Amino acid sequence: MYARMVTVSFKLGTITEAVGIYEDSVVPVMRQQTGSKGATLLVNKSTNTAVSTSFWETEAAMLAGEANGYLQKEMSKFAQFFAAPPESAHYEVRTQM
Repeated sequence: MYARMVTVSFKLGTITEAVGIYEDSVVPVMRQQTGSKGATLLVNKSTNTAVSTSFWETEAAMLAGEANGYLQKEMSKFAQFFAAPPESAHYEVRTQM
């Protein structure tokens, strides 16, 4: 299994609205992506930051979302809320409980 972690800094006062968009709009689309195995969203309201971790069956499935425009389209839903450009990284999942 593979994971994409996206770390985001939000403008002050926008994190609650951004979380709503993630839950109502991004998650349903993510579920439809080939190889999607779920996601987590970690939020720190005191620092206006969040970390989205999406899990993928294969590395190819994870990378396909970047190649076909899926990731860019979903990220554009949050552009107005970003205090800085998001940072993205890929990982192989080695241990899961």
